[in-house]
Amino acid sequence: MPAGDAGIDTAAVRAALAVRLPRHMVPGAYAVLPRLPLTVNGKLDRRALPDPEPVAASRPPRTPLEASLCGVFADVLGVPEVGADDDFFALGGHSLLAMRLVGRIRTVLGVRVAVADVLAAPTVAALAPVVDDAPADAGTGTGPFDPVLVLRPGDGTPVFCLPATTGLSWNYAGLAEHLPADVPLYGLQSPRLGGAGVPAASVAELGRRYAARIRAVQPDGPYRLLGWSYGGQLAHAVATALQADGREVALLALLDAYPRDDTDPADVTEADAARFLLRLAGHAGAPAASLADAVAVIAAGEGPMSAFDAATLRRIADTVHESVTLPLDFGVFDGDAVCFTAAAESAEGADAALSPSLWAPHLTGAVREHPIDCLHDDMLAPAPLREIGAVVADLLGGDR
Repeated sequence: MPAGDAGIDTAAVRAALAVRLPRHMVPGAYAVLPRLPLTVNGKLDRRALPDPEPVAASRPPRTPLEASLCGVFADVLGVPEVGADDDFFALGGHSLLAMRLVGRIRTVLGVRVAVADVLAAPTVAALAPVVDDAPADAGTGTGPFDPVLVLRPGDGTPVFCLPATTGLSWNYAGLAEHLPADVPLYGLQSPRLGGAGVPAASVAELGRRYAARIRAVQPDGPYRLLGWSYGGQLAHAVATALQADGREVALLALLDAYPRDDTDPADVTEADAARFLLRLAGHAGAPAASLADAVAVIAAGEGPMSAFDAATLRRIADTVHESVTLPLDFGVFDGDAVCFTAAAESAEGADAALSPSLWAPHLTGAVREHPIDCLHDDMLAPAPLREIGAVVADLLGGDR
């Protein structure tokens, strides 16, 4: 108790404890009482102790990464919100919770940080640059929504497939049987499918994140990249990101992918994204004013996505929304692009302006076109994949 009428400076108390105790043992909140409540037996009456005043939140997050970390901190600590300058340990964190925090960062943000990083940088503001520079975590490759799927293992140089708008890469699995037996095949998937979610500002930024995951699997080049539709746009973005990092890219295969969309991403509404999601799920034409409406239609109907639970469908919906609204800011890839085009799409009167030649300003090399007799949506079906796989296998040649 303070002497006389002197008050208690809780900040001073905390500072005094901080030099005597390990960081994780310093109390995160304090309460000032005129006297300790006692039971009739003269013992401390713990039930009569008031709850300490919660520590006020500091400044709000300024970046998407800080916002995501604030959410992770709050989730692990079990508090409503955390400010960017709030100390993890001052809010009640300890060594065990720090281990849980590291695990949640790995799950949500897809990178590996250590408990020691949290001890050295216990605020969101301090930890954000550490997380931004941390190595990507590729997951085990066995879960259906892992950020990197092992579609086929092997000892040779891998081929990496980039996801289309749903964020899923399961549909590339059929390519494996058409590639040389020793070539591993990996499918990159949106981290949103596993509960992650740091918004990207553009396709180029998303490409840098996928490039980091690829380097976690294969630290050095040469890299082989392949992508269908929006996945082709991502493959180009990944290729330029890898080259900017001084890495060699030996193959850039684009499957009916073009460096522009029919609609400016800035003009895409949530209703537009909902209709696109319904088309992908086999419910073209069903009414939906929002992504939530689309999720409800898919969950209640039949089709390839109807078996997913509601949480997974919402994550796929968020992934589709991000895919169709991100600005397209392509760099220049130093090399050739191998472009597979859906020839049947052109025959049915599709947008004739969508031509592989659109990639020319974004390449220093040649655009090498291979028409495939199929529609755009059928390009990863067995028959088209057989043709595509034969061309890709020939390009891989003896460099396996």
